[in-house]
Amino acid sequence: MDSRNIKLAIIIPTLNEKDICCCLEELVSSIRDCEYEVVIVDDSTDDTVQRIEDYKINSGNTRISVIKGKGEGLGSAIREGSSAVDGDIIFYMDADMRIPLENIEKFVSFISDEGYQIVVAERSFRVSYRSPLRLVLSIGLFIIQRVFVFNSSQFHDTQCGFRAYKSDAFKQIVDKQRVNGGMYTLEHLYIARKNGMRIARVHVYPQNEIRKSKIKVLSCMLKDPVDIVRIKVNGLLGRYGRCLLADRHLS
Repeated sequence: MDSRNIKLAIIIPTLNEKDICCCLEELVSSIRDCEYEVVIVDDSTDDTVQRIEDYKINSGNTRISVIKGKGEGLGSAIREGSSAVDGDIIFYMDADMRIPLENIEKFVSFISDEGYQIVVAERSFRVSYRSPLRLVLSIGLFIIQRVFVFNSSQFHDTQCGFRAYKSDAFKQIVDKQRVNGGMYTLEHLYIARKNGMRIARVHVYPQNEIRKSKIKVLSCMLKDPVDIVRIKVNGLLGRYGRCLLADRHLS
């Protein structure tokens, strides 16, 4: 893959994002020299879509599109976005863009130059959490994914909202995805490992969290453990199969 001729496709789920226009301006400034498209999958109940449409008109940017999500969670939003993007490298980013955008070039290089199929951002546990409960849940997930899901110490952070996929790997993973909620990030890595895909991990330093968290802690506590068990059971039953990409390197 020639990195000079790469088209980036970026999927951004949104939910009542007050600062979305500022975030989009920052993103566009970071990738303005690339061929790109941005697909926003919106589950908002406020005027987020109208603000995005106003931004598009005022900036004259025709590379940004908005599609309506199903309101079923982040995993569902990524699945919806997957059918609307057409790029060589697919990025998923959280709408607040806490991960510094200079990492985009680094992630592209891992795929275009080094032959990885997925690149994931990993944060340190030193990252500040607004509540002790969120910290405890993060540590709990860290232990569960290592001991129960992967039986491996390969991954430090499976939930960071910034990752990149080679297009055909992304399409094949999403085709096998069964989780609609936030644990889809873990499911994607499980499918990739199951099928021998090359995964790069990049340590990142997020900016401080300014906006109000969209994580519904009680809902996560009830739903996420069920999804984690589903992922493991699906894997044991062979429902994630084996992709063609497992047996060949990228061109």
